[in-house]
Amino acid sequence: MKVTEEAGSSVFYTLSNTMDTLKQYQGKYICYASNELGTAVSNAAVLMIDAPPVQQKEKKVTEKGEVGHSIALSCNPPQSSMQPIIHWMDNRLRHIRLSDRVNDSRNDYTCNIQYLATRTILAKVPITLTVNPSNLVPRNRRPQMMRPTGSHSTYHALRGQTLELECIVQGLPTPKVSWLRKDGEMSESRISKDMFDRRLSFTNISESDGGEYQCIAENVQGRTFHTYTVTVEASPYWTNAPVSQLYAPGETVKLDCQADGIPSPTITWTVNGVPLSATSLEPRRSLTESRSLILKDVIFGDTAIYQCQASNKHGTILANANVYVIELPPQILTGNGSTYTFVEGQKALLECETFGSPKPKVTWESSSISLLLADPRVNLLTNGGLEIANVSHDDEGIYTCLVQGSNISVNAEVEVLNRTVILSPPQALKVAAWKNSNIHLPVRYRPQTELSAPSVEEK
Repeated sequence: MKVTEEAGSSVFYTLSNTMDTLKQYQGKYICYASNELGTAVSNAAVLMIDAPPVQQKEKKVTEKGEVGHSIALSCNPPQSSMQPIIHWMDNRLRHIRLSDRVNDSRNDYTCNIQYLATRTILAKVPITLTVNPSNLVPRNRRPQMMRPTGSHSTYHALRGQTLELECIVQGLPTPKVSWLRKDGEMSESRISKDMFDRRLSFTNISESDGGEYQCIAENVQGRTFHTYTVTVEASPYWTNAPVSQLYAPGETVKLDCQADGIPSPTITWTVNGVPLSATSLEPRRSLTESRSLILKDVIFGDTAIYQCQASNKHGTILANANVYVIELPPQILTGNGSTYTFVEGQKALLECETFGSPKPKVTWESSSISLLLADPRVNLLTNGGLEIANVSHDDEGIYTCLVQGSNISVNAEVEVLNRTVILSPPQALKVAAWKNSNIHLPVRYRPQTELSAPSVEEK
């Protein structure tokens, strides 16, 4: 066995054909990447070693049945940790068409087992099926459940997976199969049916799909049913993951970490890959009831990469958040001299994107409004932008975005156009079919070089 590291990846090479050599490397692997700002941690990668499935020697199988009876042909794929895909094919490698009844004898019912991970297909020994005619007049039989057996079964699925419920029945005449949800309405958009309604499939199953379902099979002789209890759980998923951010000395850092799942995940924190419990006690650091991490009065030494990990029995997710404590002079990234054009009554949005540590505080001034931010129509946004509701011509002019405590600013011009107004609505007219008529529709608008005259649409 040879292990090398290439471009941040570990590569395993083996010169042996024995599985024992490889199996010693089974387990979880975590990647750590470090520089002067901290250490980032990857999600765990699980390495599983499994021998490729091999076909066992088998004897020729022959099945016999009488017309009108039911019979099941078994495939029995070899044991493997990989999930097989089953294909029933004939000796010409054509898929055998599924039908609600099989009435022909043939000697090439072949089960082909496909394993996607190893790109392997195993063909089992063909099964011969002989359907013998019956000397007796076929007697009608009430439906009987073949699979699953009994009256009730329970299924567990993970959020996002595919779940299939089978309802294989026998009877004469061939029973008709229907499905219902016992504890609510079954959404047709969430399910699909195939195999003549004998299989109910959920793709990308969610928690709302959990409940009780029932398969009902009936013919002229009677009916039978089977109840399926579906329980949907979920591996952890983020509802509010921590975000990397620049901070200035003295600021308070709050790193949120909320995750959901069924069962509810456990939240733990590490810093540079080391559990908080294993680091020295820091009175400026605390955890809230919602498991958010608080760092008060940060200093340059608090620069690090913090990891939030959410775990339950179905899995673990991990998020890295860079806390970079630094002082950077404020900058305004939005260009100077922008022109904004709005129509009367619209909501105006002016941009002022800034950068710096600590985060620059922004204010706005206007050449047309003396106390701009005191106007109830005006709102200073958290990103530094300015919002003006229901603009009018009185709002036209030059607007200035300034960074408080500095001489940095940018200007923007606001223009407000007239709203198109119909001065005189058209009157009802009666016109002969063979004559022409004109309708006058006076409108008022403010023409601009980049705008065309308003269009008139007939309805």
